[in-house]
Amino acid sequence: MRMKKYPRRPSGILRRASRSAPTSAGTAAENPNVLKVRFGKVTVEVQRTGQDAVRRNIQKGHEVMLGVEHALLRPGIDLKVERGVPLYHADPTRPELIVRHLNGETKTGRFINGQFEPQH
Repeated sequence: MRMKKYPRRPSGILRRASRSAPTSAGTAAENPNVLKVRFGKVTVEVQRTGQDAVRRNIQKGHEVMLGVEHALLRPGIDLKVERGVPLYHADPTRPELIVRHLNGETKTGRFINGQFEPQH
């Protein structure tokens, strides 16, 4: 069985010769409902979207935004805390100390050699 040889790009990646199949809509030059967009050496032709589809998609977008509006307008995040996983934050009254919340206990301390050492 004989293998096809493809030209190599300067980066060494193989490149196959492209083949495009004709579409029933025709090209942008032939059909005003086809939109032609060029990105460097790549040209993409797509069927233009009708106004009814645009209105439908805008309406769907509004419905989605109404569903997540409460989450976007509320500051902060919700953390799901699991047992055995500590949460740390700076002590608001003494910034040189760290507060650790672990399994319902709150302790203040410092990190020494990568380990949390509670303050006595």
